[in-house]
Amino acid sequence: MKRFLLPLLLLLFSTFSHAQNDLLPADEAFSFKAKVVNDEILLNWDVAQGYYLYKEKIKISSDFSIQLGTAKFPKAKIKNDEFFGKIGVYRNNVVVAIPVLEGDARSVQLNVGFQGCADLGVCYPPITKSVALDISSIHKPSLVDDALNIFSKAKVGVQSVVEKAVSISDEPLPADKAFAFSVTAIDSNTLLATWDVHPEYYLYHDKFFIETTGAEIGDVAFPKGKEKDDPLFGKVQIHKGQLNVEIPLKNIKSLPITFTAKFQGCWLGGICYPPMEKTTTITLPIQGVQTTTVAESSNMPSTPNAAESVPATVLDKTASVELNETDKITDILKQGDVLWTLGWFFVIGLGLSLTPCVFPMIPILSGIIVGQKGITTRKALIMSIVFVLAMS
Repeated sequence: MKRFLLPLLLLLFSTFSHAQNDLLPADEAFSFKAKVVNDEILLNWDVAQGYYLYKEKIKISSDFSIQLGTAKFPKAKIKNDEFFGKIGVYRNNVVVAIPVLEGDARSVQLNVGFQGCADLGVCYPPITKSVALDISSIHKPSLVDDALNIFSKAKVGVQSVVEKAVSISDEPLPADKAFAFSVTAIDSNTLLATWDVHPEYYLYHDKFFIETTGAEIGDVAFPKGKEKDDPLFGKVQIHKGQLNVEIPLKNIKSLPITFTAKFQGCWLGGICYPPMEKTTTITLPIQGVQTTTVAESSNMPSTPNAAESVPATVLDKTASVELNETDKITDILKQGDVLWTLGWFFVIGLGLSLTPCVFPMIPILSGIIVGQKGITTRKALIMSIVFVLAMS
């Protein structure tokens, strides 16, 4: 038996050694090149005769992937591979095109991985190639683009000069002075919100938020702001000087109504204030009656470092308005003393104990009373009263 095994092993070893000597180096079997043509990067493989490249094993990555489009692969031939089963392979010459998109990158670093085999039945380990390509000549701006770019830079420069022309104070103002806010009712269905912005300050257009309690807000025509290249938020719209916004109301349910405005702004000296919130109570005038004075309050800091709010001072109701039933009850409870209010709540509780939702408790209470051993009528009555009082 040993006489047969030894020649067989020698034959296998000699065959393997012969195959190893016939294999080409990986760089010769799969010669790889990359170059830029027009607005594409072309990856080229020259595959030697008797060798093939796996399509699924080609992996492409870059340090500027966002500036590269989707790679375009040629159609591969399906091979029933002894290692990977049915898989696409390339032979002879292979070209993969990668579109280059517009961007700021002037060069890209490509990392390309691939793997192939020889028809002899030997597969090479995965190969990785790194290439640096110059793409600065792609998507060069036209003369029109250059002109527009120069004009844009000049416009920004003029705006910065104008802003610098405004004398800036040494310290920032309190928020209530930098962004003086007020709101009044100009008629029974319209409010007028006003912001008096100091010349050294500005408000962000997209940071405004308004809401009301007791009424709904209709369609508001908010003025368009001026564009500014802001260091914090990029290109944004801002408002300077005086800003007036008319706010239509609809479906007014209760009076007075509460108006809340939220906004945020900055100082040209380089400090931005935290978001501010102003809450105002407004009594709308009856049709034909003069507008009422309102009370204003704030629950946000008045300066960038302050933590206390500035309370408002005046609430002048010059028009009496008929209240609905809910407001009438609320007004009555506000005017009464503590004992009278507790009595009211007790009476209301007694009424609630007779509502249908309490009916399911009656058989439960009856079962508890009947289940007591040796219970007297007086004790049963006391238990019923305790239940009703507790429910009240």
